[in-house]
Amino acid sequence: MLKSRPIVKLDMIVRSKIMNDINEEIQYNWNYAWQRTGSKKPVMNLLLKAIIEHDIEQADYLYSQGAVLDRCDETTLKRILFEVMDDYSVIKWIIDHGTSKKKEVFQYTISEKCISTSGYLWGLPARAYYLGAYDVLDLLCANGFSNFNWYEKEWGDADNIENADKYIIHSGDEKGLKILLENGYVDWPISGTNKYDYQIYVLDRPQVRRKTNGLDKYRFKDSIPKPKLEDVPLFLGRKEAKHRNERRMEDYNDRIRAHSEFINWYGVEQFNNYLKELSEFDKMCSRTIRYMANEL
Repeated sequence: MLKSRPIVKLDMIVRSKIMNDINEEIQYNWNYAWQRTGSKKPVMNLLLKAIIEHDIEQADYLYSQGAVLDRCDETTLKRILFEVMDDYSVIKWIIDHGTSKKKEVFQYTISEKCISTSGYLWGLPARAYYLGAYDVLDLLCANGFSNFNWYEKEWGDADNIENADKYIIHSGDEKGLKILLENGYVDWPISGTNKYDYQIYVLDRPQVRRKTNGLDKYRFKDSIPKPKLEDVPLFLGRKEAKHRNERRMEDYNDRIRAHSEFINWYGVEQFNNYLKELSEFDKMCSRTIRYMANEL
């Protein structure tokens, strides 16, 4: 005998929509900012209502009845994300039901941006960090969300501030830095002298084992480039240079391991097929650019 599922209390509008199209627009009393979003008004449906009300049980039920994120208005979903980005259970539900970037370079369901109260665009990890939601930050980074842009008045001139990832590093936030490193962060200037981040925050510290390669720009490549090693002097600075080279190789080997584990998780054949798709896409873009250039 099948176990009965918990009864989800539905109002009359939910009952009527289940009988028709559960993804249709509904009337909703919107109590959040909406200015400068580029759209006239929010376009709500039952699934978006459940998300903004932090009702995961309702979202699960609606999903079982055919509600999907692909049928949600993208601008409205972005605006809602700005409000719920500190709720781990909500963001995990959204990721688990269609917005993970873990298996693709391009995001077909939604971009990794959300709309602020001022109408500017934030990267999802930046918004999570701003709200102090480190668990959500880790979740997003693990799933390939790497847009760390943030814009808001209290952060000063948007043209002169660091993105959230650089802010985490340079503000000395060890908790945030650990999340970046454990998810394969590689956006370091890797040439030059000690002033560069890669040396200060990687080479001069013990190796942090990667949990994922979600932030690695080479995760959808067939290989990881080897690091350029320093020339080791015969005398002065020899020991230090050798240590830095050893750390470069240690970090590289850990990066290779994480990349290999990602490919095995993805499926080797599926991964290679996807790389072919990306290659064909790049070729098509190149042909289009050449054609447009010749037409000018």
